[in-house]
Amino acid sequence: MSSFLNILSSSKVRSSSPSSSEHLLSSTISILRITSRIRSWTARVLSFAGRLQLVRSVLRSLQVYWASVFVLPAYVHNEVDKILRSYLWKGKEEGRGGIKVAWVDVCLPFEEGGLGIRDGPSWNIANTLKILWLMLTNSGSLWVAWMEAYILKGKSLWDVDSRVGRSWCFRAILRKREKLKHHVRMKVGNGNRCRVWLDPWLQGGAILEQVGERVLYDAASRREARLSDFIDPNGEWLWPRVSLELIDLWERVQEVSPCLSVSDSWVWVPGRQGGFSIASAWEAICPRGSRVLWDGLLWSGGNIPKHSFCAWLAIKDRVLQIMESSHRIGHWGVELSWIFHRGIGKGVRRKLWRVLWCATIYFIWNERNHRLHGGRARDPIILFHLICTWIRARAGSWREDAHLPF
Repeated sequence: MSSFLNILSSSKVRSSSPSSSEHLLSSTISILRITSRIRSWTARVLSFAGRLQLVRSVLRSLQVYWASVFVLPAYVHNEVDKILRSYLWKGKEEGRGGIKVAWVDVCLPFEEGGLGIRDGPSWNIANTLKILWLMLTNSGSLWVAWMEAYILKGKSLWDVDSRVGRSWCFRAILRKREKLKHHVRMKVGNGNRCRVWLDPWLQGGAILEQVGERVLYDAASRREARLSDFIDPNGEWLWPRVSLELIDLWERVQEVSPCLSVSDSWVWVPGRQGGFSIASAWEAICPRGSRVLWDGLLWSGGNIPKHSFCAWLAIKDRVLQIMESSHRIGHWGVELSWIFHRGIGKGVRRKLWRVLWCATIYFIWNERNHRLHGGRARDPIILFHLICTWIRARAGSWREDAHLPF
């Protein structure tokens, strides 16, 4: 908490514009709410799995909400991540050490080996892309009309200088234009809205980015020229072919068919039917990992969170050990394939073997702690019976008729 207050008193905040200060004040409130929640939970004895549930369902939701309302600076997100990371691993808001897995790996989806915590900075960027999308599509809102009249002033969104004469907030929004441009394209209709040189209506992106400014001189055209200037009243192309660049472009231009009865429209490529959503934007820009094969073993129905979390740490080779091991569970190809084979099918059989696998890892880990902290070593057969007893009790809560093999 003290580190965040130091940030607020830094030169970055003092040099901010009034609107920027309001944003930072709002982010301060967000941080205070998160830390107050953590302090109220510190007195409670919670497991890693319990703290994970709180981080995913409560604390991250607060950050996601504020990121949806304001464009937050990157260092605010970094401070929030620092607080959440510390609480997850140590149960308190500050402190050093004790981090078992890198935060970027923790924030990956379950199917990619993470814990499914939503990446805060990426969510903030996704909300910023929504603002840019509204500006790009002229959504009809009063705010967009004001931006068009006083900020863009008839210029293309892609062509506005983001460095001078703007508030911090608007500069932060404009800096995300390239991320938006990579995921949108213009669907050509009558060409009245499409800027021929600036908008990404051809395969490969905007023409100016592909061939450079020279093409404007070759085509004797304005920078802000509309595509309709190159379409005749019958819907045929009037494309100039006076340079090698324009001739090369002509081959791709012929693949596009204008439709004079339809207006040009923007398409959000990652979205369903071309529509924009914050969720699809987040999916498109958030850091991704490789697909793992073992996520179904951990997070399928039947497992309890603390067993799944312990098995996840074991697969990551991040559980504390008395003796170093030369093998990692993630590399146990034969063992994992055997479990997968046993877990084939549906119903109780599939659930049983997956729950049994996670429970076995947890009870072995618990036995390790029992021995390390002064307890007497228990015979393996006793541990086996403990696992079987727990599985019977767990299976008794299932609706299906569970015929256990032990």
